[in-house]
Amino acid sequence: MLSRSNHLKNEKEKTFTIKFYKKSSKRFKNFIARLYSCNKSPVYIWTAKSNNYGLFKIDSIKKINFSFKFKVNVEGIVVLLTENLQDTLILDYYENSKEERLLEITLQGKNWFSVAY
Repeated sequence: MLSRSNHLKNEKEKTFTIKFYKKSSKRFKNFIARLYSCNKSPVYIWTAKSNNYGLFKIDSIKKINFSFKFKVNVEGIVVLLTENLQDTLILDYYENSKEERLLEITLQGKNWFSVAY
């Protein structure tokens, strides 16, 4: 599946960073709703464990529980790929040198690239 999405590497991308806890905010929820309105395709969730256990498919990006804890995934990266292979969202979370927990969000693809946070 991921190999079939290689064409997305040639698409424009947009990256921005927010504080990790803000992924539970109304603004973030509205952002996810706007992504959904641009591409209603089901999404695959990839983490490092997907290499051993496979991708997990969810009906839509709106069904994902973004209130996960910081240490739920030690690698600190989650990739969402639409089933129609048109869009991807990368969540890369980490602690900076000031021990602030941050979430870097990268959008790529035909539809999601243009969605504003």
